[in-house]
Amino acid sequence: MTPTHHRAPLLTWAVLLLALASIARPAAAQTFAAEGPSESPQRFSFEARFGPYSPDIDASLPDVRGGQGPYAATFGSESRFYTEFEFDWQAFRFYVGSFGVGGAAGIFSATAKALAEDSSQRSEDDTSLWVLPLTLLVNLRFDYFAERWNVPLVPFFKFGLTYALWWATDADGVAEAGGEQGSGGTAGLRIGGGLMLRLDWIEPRVARTFDNEFGVNHSYLFFEWYWAWLDGFGAEDRMNLTDSTWALGVALEF
Repeated sequence: MTPTHHRAPLLTWAVLLLALASIARPAAAQTFAAEGPSESPQRFSFEARFGPYSPDIDASLPDVRGGQGPYAATFGSESRFYTEFEFDWQAFRFYVGSFGVGGAAGIFSATAKALAEDSSQRSEDDTSLWVLPLTLLVNLRFDYFAERWNVPLVPFFKFGLTYALWWATDADGVAEAGGEQGSGGTAGLRIGGGLMLRLDWIEPRVARTFDNEFGVNHSYLFFEWYWAWLDGFGAEDRMNLTDSTWALGVALEF
């Protein structure tokens, strides 16, 4: 007859191991469910910004009415609404943040009743000025404190080259002045910076779900100040579209 005194300890150990496995498996599942999958890779960012804009067109032009240059006399001196969208590739990360390169495209327009030929009154026809700035940018985001200690403030700095397309329209289409078509382009520089508020801390679980399902790592509200030096690098035959202004915006990193 085969001895049985060794089978009892083996059977006891097998039962204990199965019991421990059955306890550990739900615990691990609960931990994974609570934390969710790890953060998805982050390579890009998208921004939309909105703010005032008032091009300095009259800086080097003669007055046409009441001490006003042609732009102020036609459209007034108030700032107009400006919209811009930006897409960046976050090329690499360093110790305190990330370095990115990208592009931005904005749109600005001003519309008013056209000045009569003697500039003393207005005609019944509308005239408009459209500006479309296109910018190549490099940017630095300093998100060390947000990543390390969940401080939701991310400073940033940007520098870029801009080429602003512009055209003026009237009742007949693209306007003409002095026999020349009212359209052209102005090159220049842009520099700016600001502060981003990371929104993940408001609802961390929602932020994690947003990442897991759509690949959006972080979302932000931000304030930005920038100076656009757009006068063709001092060229006398270029429209001066320079302005120093601010913008509010939203941003996504993914």
